[in-house]
Amino acid sequence: MIGDNFAIQQKQSLPNLSDKLTSQNCLNFHSQASFKDLPEFQQFIKGFQPSDSDAEIIKTMCTKLGEELKLSIVGLDLIKETNTDIYYLIDINYFPGFKGFKDLRSVLHSYFIAKCSKN
Repeated sequence: MIGDNFAIQQKQSLPNLSDKLTSQNCLNFHSQASFKDLPEFQQFIKGFQPSDSDAEIIKTMCTKLGEELKLSIVGLDLIKETNTDIYYLIDINYFPGFKGFKDLRSVLHSYFIAKCSKN
């Protein structure tokens, strides 16, 4: 989130997995590995395309946390449980990555102009 602008980006981390894999006693993975390239995970990976309701939930979470923490630039790391569609907040980033924002230069420019004009 940058001011009133939002972007959602799925990162390669632990992918959305099927019940077959997650029901095993142990799941080993390397957090920096690209799971889409590991053959043992191929049959279990499910893609994630945020729906409009997902986007609204994420936007609301971002806005509320930003307000509570007094941050107008903030990023959240979330995971979504496949069977329940429940989101879990893993990390709050006060200086997030900006990948996923279209025309980042313009978004940042507008944000800083608005911030400077308030003072």
